[in-house]
Amino acid sequence: MTLAIAAVVVVAIVALLLPGSRLPSYVDDITVVNPHQWDAGLEVTGTERDGWLGMGTVDRNASRRFEQVIDQGEQWVFRFGYAGVDGGELVVPRAELETSGWKVTVPQQFAERMRAAGVGPSE
Repeated sequence: MTLAIAAVVVVAIVALLLPGSRLPSYVDDITVVNPHQWDAGLEVTGTERDGWLGMGTVDRNASRRFEQVIDQGEQWVFRFGYAGVDGGELVVPRAELETSGWKVTVPQQFAERMRAAGVGPSE
């Protein structure tokens, strides 16, 4: 009888903990295009902005494919930077990402902020 009660307790605890321990979902890949003269550091978060995920850097005048990116939900917020300068943010609805084939271009605002801060092009 004691073993049966212990088993029921264990099953109940597992049932309570499982919903809170869901693994995140992922997007297969996102391609980021950087048409500017500066390397662009890239982070992403969702609408709640409850934590930024560092994705990496996209070299100047290049594109980079990022694989297995944690799904940010219905709205993705991309943040760019280089050499300690805030390059701005880009908010993109999920539907737009899907339509574009999960392709994002570093916005012109990034280049404008680099120029305004006097940051020379990446080498």
